[in-house]
Amino acid sequence: MDQRKEKQLRPTVNQGLCTGCGSCAELCPAIFAMDPETELAYIRDLAATDAEGLHEAIACCPEDCIEWTE
Repeated sequence: MDQRKEKQLRPTVNQGLCTGCGSCAELCPAIFAMDPETELAYIRDLAATDAEGLHEAIACCPEDCIEWTE
């Protein structure tokens, strides 16, 4: 039996790269939202299960600021 733990990757928004275009929140509002104060994207709900929307948001981000982290 393999005793290694599987790594869980999750999306994060690199606030230093985000320009606030809002494409991620528009394409996948279940997971992404825009902060009204900073006007930058953030992860609203990691438990949301919109995998198609998530992948589309990552692919469409003009600044490539959505990253996979452990």
